Amino acid sequence: MSSVCDAIDALSKAHPDGRDYYVQGLDATHKATDEHRSRVHRLASVRDELAAIAEAIHDQGGGR
Repeated sequence: MSSVCDAIDALSKAHPDGRDYYVQGLDATHKATDEHRSRVHRLASVRDELAAIAEAIHDQGGGR
């Protein structure tokens, strides 16, 4: 889970910069931003799933 969190942090820092897309038009910047958000969201979903698994494992061992 730590590696997924690191990936989210790294990806978040590498967000699209409009200066890289201005020659393609405003729509290109919006599309790149939407794609970026989607990637971050998918990683966050994996992180949340792993956290739920870890919590379930922890809860199973709580009565021992």
